[in-house]
Amino acid sequence: MEINGLTVDYASRHIYWTDAQLRKIELSGYDGEMRRVLFNSHLTDPRSILADPKNGYLYWDDQGSRTIERSFLDGSVRETLSSENMTWPNQLALNTDESVLFYVDAWNQALQGISLTNGPASEQMQLSSATGKVPVFGLGVHKNTAYITTWESSMLMAVDLNTREVQTLAGNLAENVLFSVALDVETNTPIQITNPCSSDINGGCSHLCLPSGVFSYRCSCPSFSGLVLAEDALSCVGE
Repeated sequence: MEINGLTVDYASRHIYWTDAQLRKIELSGYDGEMRRVLFNSHLTDPRSILADPKNGYLYWDDQGSRTIERSFLDGSVRETLSSENMTWPNQLALNTDESVLFYVDAWNQALQGISLTNGPASEQMQLSSATGKVPVFGLGVHKNTAYITTWESSMLMAVDLNTREVQTLAGNLAENVLFSVALDVETNTPIQITNPCSSDINGGCSHLCLPSGVFSYRCSCPSFSGLVLAEDALSCVGE
């Protein structure tokens, strides 16, 4: 097992992760129970993973196939978003206000945005002059600022997405390597997201309730449990 990415669907109370060694994407409840394999095919080296509970999507990148994909949180409607001009896609970050998915490419030392509304993709921004050609790894985005870490040299940078100005916030933060970025953002408006799986009745599902887009959902059973979905599409029963 090699867990490279972890994300939380806080509305439906599920954890999703990528396993590069077993080439899987899995999920479970907050307590680690009711594990389910979401994908175990057409994955080579899955890395970063990102849940978007507001819109019901799951995003991930794959360094082996050099792609970025998405599906609904229940694993349906899987599609490739981008496979161009990328070599080692690392951490993903989402700007929900602008509907843009960002990623950093370690090999190309670049920051790239992908429009999620069928608009044009942003021009790839080279970071090699600021990083000294050291691979970039971690990424977090808040409003018009991207926060990026570098591998090996362990720098933390801030990039203005409008002016493209790069500012080094800190250097030599660790003796070895610096990986992911996580942002803790204060807001005056609490995030309130509801879907059929976020209520106490769990969409009527006996086990897993997984959103399929914004308004739909699907009941599922844990993998390797000996349970299958009954004809009522709500209950898990023994095979």
